[in-house]
Amino acid sequence: MTFSLVLLEGTAQDPVRIDRLDAGAPWGVFGIVSISERSVLNHVILKGGGSGTQSVFKAISAGEQSRIDIVNARIQNSEFGIVAKDLSVVKVFATSISGNNLGLAAYRKKPIFGSGIVEMYGGLLWGNAEDFFIDKTSSVTLNGMGVEREPHLSRVKSRDLRVGEITNLYKQDENGNPLPVSLESLPVNFMFGPQTSGISIANTQFPDLSQYPLGMMSPLGSIQ
Repeated sequence: MTFSLVLLEGTAQDPVRIDRLDAGAPWGVFGIVSISERSVLNHVILKGGGSGTQSVFKAISAGEQSRIDIVNARIQNSEFGIVAKDLSVVKVFATSISGNNLGLAAYRKKPIFGSGIVEMYGGLLWGNAEDFFIDKTSSVTLNGMGVEREPHLSRVKSRDLRVGEITNLYKQDENGNPLPVSLESLPVNFMFGPQTSGISIANTQFPDLSQYPLGMMSPLGSIQ
């Protein structure tokens, strides 16, 4: 947990890795609190977050008016994948969120604050026990996302949603990269992400995700 700006800048060949030292002991939460400047997590692999206690359920958590941009990440096998609460906003680009007990959560925890907001662009949300927890004040927006089932919550807004049997269409390598089982059987609308021209992150023009595979900008680490 930190009250400071966080910039995690990995590369496709050498991503930042946050994982369990002990396979049976989750590492807790990567939390950013009360930071109005926008933190950036770029080319990151997070596995095994959350301890099973209420205060550290999450892999990535933004609280008390914090802002986080997450780019080309793999978030796996945690209690909660991403949480935005108490007037925080998390924007997620070209990221795979899979195998968690809960994929995305947005809510108000403290009465003095307001809603949480999660926006996802060109990612994959799949293989989670539950995809969403959203209270009545908060929202999740899915832009050009691949999902396994249509969300039936009014607080989930979607545009250009791609629905398919993702667990049959993709396999994962040891780094959590979502790799098509067969390009021939992959639906056309799963081959590329949505158009995202005009977005900037950390004062850098963000590339158009329609030029990249859905779920990632590039594989992280070595490909087996």
